[in-house]
Amino acid sequence: MLGLDPHPDLPGTFEHRSNEPDRPLLELLASGVPSRRLSQVEEIAAAAVFLAGDESTNMHGTTIPVDGGMTAALWLRGTPTE
Repeated sequence: MLGLDPHPDLPGTFEHRSNEPDRPLLELLASGVPSRRLSQVEEIAAAAVFLAGDESTNMHGTTIPVDGGMTAALWLRGTPTE
């Protein structure tokens, strides 16, 4: 190893004061997420802290989606054939 251990976290659409003017769009997006809500910035930060910490030292090249279940739902739905 080169001493690097990349772990991307994969944030979905998330709540933030900067996207407040787009509230109708955010509510529409949240309705399509399995958890029926958007992620909070703190939830994404918690995943990043975990991946950077000692608790993840034996995890290598792992991606952690923080997206309210959207990645799992897309995977379960499968890829369209047409």
